Amino acid sequence: MQAAQKEVALRIHVGAGLESYGDPVKLSWVLSTLIGNALRYTPEGGAVEVSADRSGPALRLSVSDTGPGIPLEISDLVFENHSQWTPDGFEGGPAALDLAIAKEIVESHRGRVFLDSSAQGSAFVVQLPQSRCI
Repeated sequence: MQAAQKEVALRIHVGAGLESYGDPVKLSWVLSTLIGNALRYTPEGGAVEVSADRSGPALRLSVSDTGPGIPLEISDLVFENHSQWTPDGFEGGPAALDLAIAKEIVESHRGRVFLDSSAQGSAFVVQLPQSRCI
C-alpha cells in the first residue's frame, strides 16, 4: 500500500526451495524495516526490489531501491544507533535505531547485514545461515 501511494514500483523476486531457520517474527520485522526504509527514500516513480536466493550455504535477502544512495565510505555507519543517513548528511531518527536493531537481530541469528550502495540507489543485504544451530 505504501508503494502504491508513493507511485513506487515494488518488485519481488524469490527463488524456489529457500529455507533458513530463525525467529519468523523478528526476521519479518527486519525485512519490513528494510522495505519501509527503501520506500521512504525512493522518489515517486522509482522502484524497490526485494529478492531472496541462495548464496552458497546462506540465504541471501536483498532490498534495493532507486533512491539517492549512500556513499560506500560511510556504509558501516548506517548501522550505528544514532546515525541516519539522508542526502544532506547524517541525522538522528527512528530509521537509525531500526537499522541498529535489525543488525542486532540478524547477528543473533549468526548472519550478517551490510549495505551495497551505488549512485543508482542502495541495496541492503541480509545473509542467514542454513543451519538450525542458531
